[in-house]
Amino acid sequence: MKYLSSQILTMTLFSLGPVALAQAETLPKYDPNLLIYVKTPDCKDVAVRGPEISYDDVGQSYYEWKVVSSAPSPDGKFSAIHYLGRRPKYWDAHVYLVSPDGFVSELSNSTVRSVQWTEDSKYLLGFGDNTLRVWNMSGGRRQMSLGQVDRYYYSDGLLCINHQSYHIDSEGRQAADPVEVYSIPSLKKLISAPYSAVMDCNK
Repeated sequence: MKYLSSQILTMTLFSLGPVALAQAETLPKYDPNLLIYVKTPDCKDVAVRGPEISYDDVGQSYYEWKVVSSAPSPDGKFSAIHYLGRRPKYWDAHVYLVSPDGFVSELSNSTVRSVQWTEDSKYLLGFGDNTLRVWNMSGGRRQMSLGQVDRYYYSDGLLCINHQSYHIDSEGRQAADPVEVYSIPSLKKLISAPYSAVMDCNK
């Protein structure tokens, strides 16, 4: 009986295989609505197609994708293209870097909700739910866990992070979460102080 069941399963998969393959071949690999063009410093138009689309068993895309931002570096040499995909309870993201020569590369581990350039155009910051990523223009990456973040502000090589303003400590008392300041790109912690009206990350 076990052998017969295996045979039936094999024949079923074989019979469905060509149909599934034919359906897969008709589904677009990329969404044309995500295609954008970026100009290089020498005015060459470079196409960025966005993420490859993944489909479920009935041919529906797993995520609804959109272009979040197309951000040129302050010196105008590079561009960062940020795509965000959503579905109930889940999200995904991809960030692509367009180099001055027109080469397009996907930055590693780029599941972030927002990106920001440093003023010198040497680094791109990516902010996830609780993780900061810092990419250089060769694709190298540093990252650190931020914990629960209420808000953050970056300027002039310094990243200020407000964690959730208060928490309940082990003795059941309300305690202030720290405000932290980090140096970018080293990610060295410079300041850690209790939240106050003075020590805040408001612009």
